[in-house]
Amino acid sequence: MKRIRFSIMVLSAALLISMLLPGSSVAGKEKECREKAQGGRHNLTREQIMVLKEFQKSHRDQRQKDLEKMLIWDEDLLNALDKIDLSKEQEDALIKIVSSRESLFLTYADPITKDGIALKNSIVADNVKDKAILDNSDKLAKDIGEGAIELSKMVKEARQTLTPEQWAVVEDLIKKGQAEGDDILKGMPKQVEDLIALWGELDLSLEQIDSLIRWRHFAERMQENLARHQEHRIWHELRRILTHEQMKIVKAYVQPRQTEMEKKQHQEIESAVKLYHDLGLSKEQMDQLFKLVEDKKAEIIKDADEVARSGFKLRDEVLARNSDPSKMLAAAKLLGIDGGIGKASLLGAEMVKQARQILTPEQFNLVLANVDEVQAEIEKGVKRTPEEINAGIKLWDDLNLTPAQKQKLKKLIKHNVREHERMVKRMIRRH
Repeated sequence: MKRIRFSIMVLSAALLISMLLPGSSVAGKEKECREKAQGGRHNLTREQIMVLKEFQKSHRDQRQKDLEKMLIWDEDLLNALDKIDLSKEQEDALIKIVSSRESLFLTYADPITKDGIALKNSIVADNVKDKAILDNSDKLAKDIGEGAIELSKMVKEARQTLTPEQWAVVEDLIKKGQAEGDDILKGMPKQVEDLIALWGELDLSLEQIDSLIRWRHFAERMQENLARHQEHRIWHELRRILTHEQMKIVKAYVQPRQTEMEKKQHQEIESAVKLYHDLGLSKEQMDQLFKLVEDKKAEIIKDADEVARSGFKLRDEVLARNSDPSKMLAAAKLLGIDGGIGKASLLGAEMVKQARQILTPEQFNLVLANVDEVQAEIEKGVKRTPEEINAGIKLWDDLNLTPAQKQKLKKLIKHNVREHERMVKRMIRRH
């Protein structure tokens, strides 16, 4: 049930914050935003608008730090493009590392997916049993560990394919990613606290939430227009690099997937909004659900932190130079019954039990049906992954890029990174 509560919270609060935070895609067109946003803000009281402005002010420094981190990542990417200059033999070897395991993917991914479904079912069961939850958590963690062992073999083969200098660049990116993950964890408690406090101070009415949800169409259109503009520019640049036949190959690969992805994203948003309306939550129910999350926030933060740290430990074992399967399985065990997933699942079951007492049976069944739909989509995506791996490899083979074309594509990527840098710098100046 916390999923529904946070979905509504994020949907409403994010729209409000997007009107105010500098550097957001909406704030980037300030005049148009102010004019259009009146449809979302005119229902807010003066006090609520002041709360949002204070929220913006208190998060300005963190927002600037996040933008500066984006610039650092851009520079790291440019550095990697310069230093990791793969030979044809290395490209072929890396592709083989992936393609040779295409048939193994479902061997590891399918059980993990099924374990997740079994765990969810034990959490929302009419008669919850802690042992069933912990057993399912343990099985999920063990299967994740088995998959991690196979993944570590791929990492080892990739390391052997690259030169020491090339791998050092990859390793540097990994270490920086690990450090950023630690920073996110450190900041997570405050972010959760701030979001909950913001939601509580706003105390939005049902009518205000409805108004904000309707306003989402404007935010979606701005995002779509920006994406369309970038897409046209990239296609134009590609035409200057690829032959007519190569462009046909790329479009045949990209366009159906792009259409499917856009359709899926739209359906997900519409499905969330439809669920909210179908639930027909009363203000009293919403307040009770909010209090449920607020009362459990310390436990939610603690368990989420433990899951993340256990996951980082497993990741480190996978990437270790001399990876040890026994250490990976031990790290996976910490992820399961001995740590994060098990504790978080027990907490989830406790919250579901309390949410049942707040919702009507019809409302609760609507939520479960929605969760089942999401899981079905995930399962379908997992089953399609081997097909997509093959399609990506086939695309690369069919293009048969010349060395000159590869260099031009690298320059195009660099150009796009530089464009992104300029955009981020503009955002920082607007601070």
